[in-house]
Amino acid sequence: MKKRLTDSISAGVLINILSIVLLKSISIIIAPIMTRIMATDDYGIYSIYNTWAEIIGIVAGLGIAGSLTNFRVKSSKEEYYKYCWNSLLIGIIGHLVCFFFVWGFKDFVAYVLKLPEDLVLVLIISSMASFCVSFLSNFFIIDNQALYNAGMTLFSVAGSFGISIFIVYFFNVTTALYLPFIEGNLFVNLMISIVCVIFFGIKGRSKIRLDYVKYGLRIGAPLIFHSLAMSILGSSDRIMLQHMDSLSSAGVYAFSYSFAGILLSIWYAINSIFTPFYFKYLKNDNKSLFEKKRNFDFLFTTLSMGFVLVYPEVFKILADEKYWGQMKIIPIIVIAFYFNHMYSFPANYETYREKTNYVAIGTIGAAIINIIFNIILIPLLHETGAAIATAISYFALFVFHIIICKLVFPCEYPFRKTISPKFIVPFIASIISTYCLYDLWLIRWGGAIVIGVILFRDMLKRKSIL
Repeated sequence: MKKRLTDSISAGVLINILSIVLLKSISIIIAPIMTRIMATDDYGIYSIYNTWAEIIGIVAGLGIAGSLTNFRVKSSKEEYYKYCWNSLLIGIIGHLVCFFFVWGFKDFVAYVLKLPEDLVLVLIISSMASFCVSFLSNFFIIDNQALYNAGMTLFSVAGSFGISIFIVYFFNVTTALYLPFIEGNLFVNLMISIVCVIFFGIKGRSKIRLDYVKYGLRIGAPLIFHSLAMSILGSSDRIMLQHMDSLSSAGVYAFSYSFAGILLSIWYAINSIFTPFYFKYLKNDNKSLFEKKRNFDFLFTTLSMGFVLVYPEVFKILADEKYWGQMKIIPIIVIAFYFNHMYSFPANYETYREKTNYVAIGTIGAAIINIIFNIILIPLLHETGAAIATAISYFALFVFHIIICKLVFPCEYPFRKTISPKFIVPFIASIISTYCLYDLWLIRWGGAIVIGVILFRDMLKRKSIL
C-alpha cells in the first residue's frame, strides 16, 4: 500500500484533494463564526497582519525551501534529510536576525506597517513559526506523504481556531477581536515548529554545510524575489485599499478573496503532487507528460466552472451580510487563478532548468503591473478595480513566461500550444453565464451538476484523476 501511494500520482492527488475538502469543511464552519465575531475593520487588520507575516517569512526564509524539489530529484534520501536540516536552520537563523533588527526599530516598523506596536515583534515570531510549518508541509508534499500533510494542516487549522474561540469567550474579549485569532494561530504553529525542528534534527542532524547553503541560495535566492512579488501580487490590493479607500473595504475584499481562495487551495493541492512528477517526466523524457497536462487542464477548468456557477449561494451561507457587498468580484478573481494555473507550466519548467531568475523577473513585473492598475482602478471602481487589476496582472504573468520559454528554450520546452480553446472557451462562458444568470440559481446549479457528471465520467474512463 505504501509503494502504491508513493508511486501513484492519482493516489497523491486524491489524498490531497480529500484533505483540502476536509480542511475547507472546517473553514465552512469557521467562516460564519469569524465574520460574525470580527467587524470588517478587525478582519482587515487580521488579513493585513497575515500578509506582512507572509512577506517577512519570504525574506527571512531566504527562499531556500524552494530548492527542496530540485535537490530531492538529484540526491539520496539520507543526503536529502541532511539538506533539509541545513535549510531549516538557515531559515530559522534568518528570522532571528530579522527579529533583532525589528526590535531595534519597532516604533518605525509599526508606523510603516500601520499595525499596533505590540504586534510588531509578535509578527516576526509568527512568521518564523509559519516558515517551519510551511517547510514541513513542503517536505511532506515532495516526499508524497499526503496523509501526514493533511493531518498536520488539519491540526493547525482546527487547533488554532479552537484556541481562538476559547480566548474570545473565556476572557470575554470585546475589543481588538483580531488578537485572539492571531494568538491561537501562533500557539499552534509554535507547537508544530518544535516538532519540525526535532524531526529534522533526528533525521538529518549535521553541521551547516557550505555546499548545501550555496546550492540552496543559488536556486532559492531568486525565488525570494519571486515569492515576495507573488505575495505583493496577491496582497497589495488589500493594503492599497486600506490606504486609498478604507480599512473596512480592505476587510470585505480580503474575505471575498479568501473565499475564492478555496479554488486556489484545491489547485495547490493538485499542483503540489503534480510538480514532482512533472520534473521526473522531464528528466526521463516521458511522453505521458502531455496526457497528464491535458488531464490537469481539464480537471481545473471543470472545477473552476462549477465553482463560479454555485458560489453566490455558498458565499451567503458562509459570510455575514455585512460582507456581501462585493461578492460579485469573485468570478474576476477566479479568472486570475485560472491564468495562475496556465502560467505554472512554463514557470515550473524554468525552475526545473534552474533558471529561477526568470521566474523572479516575471513575478516582479506582474506585481508592478498590479500596483499600477490598482492605483488607476481602485479610485474608480474600489474593490472591483482591485480584482480587475489582479486578473490583468496574472494574465501578464502567463504571457511573459510563455514568451520566455519560447525564446530561451525554443526547442526544449515541451508544450508548444499556449491556450487550448476547448478549455478556455467553456471557462469564459461559465463566467459570463454566472453574471447573466445571477438571480436564476436553479439554472446555474443545474449547469454545475452537469459539469460535475462530465468530470466524474472522464475520470472513470481514464481510471485516474490526472
